[in-house]
Amino acid sequence: MTEIKRFTLIVAAILAVLIYVASTTLSTESMATTAITTNNSLSETNNTNLTSTNYCFTISILPGGIELMKKWNEENIVNNKEHDTVFMTTGITHEQVWIQHLPQQNQDFAVVCYETSDPEQSFKVLATSDEPWAAKFREHLKNAHGLDIAQTSIKLNELLINWKK
Repeated sequence: MTEIKRFTLIVAAILAVLIYVASTTLSTESMATTAITTNNSLSETNNTNLTSTNYCFTISILPGGIELMKKWNEENIVNNKEHDTVFMTTGITHEQVWIQHLPQQNQDFAVVCYETSDPEQSFKVLATSDEPWAAKFREHLKNAHGLDIAQTSIKLNELLINWKK
């Protein structure tokens, strides 16, 4: 192999890696300026055409709720177009849920993070949507968490600290 061909292959490989890293970073972080790793947080994502918020909160899990959450995920979220349609209607473009175990309190919590341009509107749509999947979601929240979002007014979290280096 000539030196020019070897050099060309090396440059092509480096460019491929850079393009992959750039595309992965942009799609997984949605150009976020601040990472969210804790609950009760708001973080703004700024782009010239888009303002989005990572809205995070916690909710307690009732006894047996972890199993219900795992079953719900498998049956109603993974590869589910109804879920995707409802969440896109609410303006939610990214959803993450963790289970936080607090053995010292003998309690588990769901740590939820939604990426949306308007958290308040997103919750209103979830609470009032006539879509069958949304109704099933509200029932799931009652069973796993004891929360009736159709009957409860959701008060958004108060941002206390927004430190960034």
